[in-house]
Amino acid sequence: MLEQLVTAGLAAGTLKFEQRIANGLNTEILIIAVGTPAGPDGRVGLSQINEVLSDIVAEAQAPLLIVIKSTVPPGFGVKLREWFLTRSTVRLDYLANPEFLK
Repeated sequence: MLEQLVTAGLAAGTLKFEQRIANGLNTEILIIAVGTPAGPDGRVGLSQINEVLSDIVAEAQAPLLIVIKSTVPPGFGVKLREWFLTRSTVRLDYLANPEFLK
């Protein structure tokens, strides 16, 4: 069923996959799914997600809902919202939908 939804979304132009942030910002909802591998101390590695979020803040020209599929530590959303408020010139909202949720 998921395959049919993805195929239909791609065909209708309502679903798009991008590797470059600048190409994916002409939307209302942006889903981020990057690796957050645990380090030797067991903490989640946030370098990839922080890089993507930095690019979004720098490039966003219109309000955007950012959905993060990657696993992040508790409290990440609060810090992220503060970060958006201090660094972005447009409204950026955050929604957590970690990979372990169906």
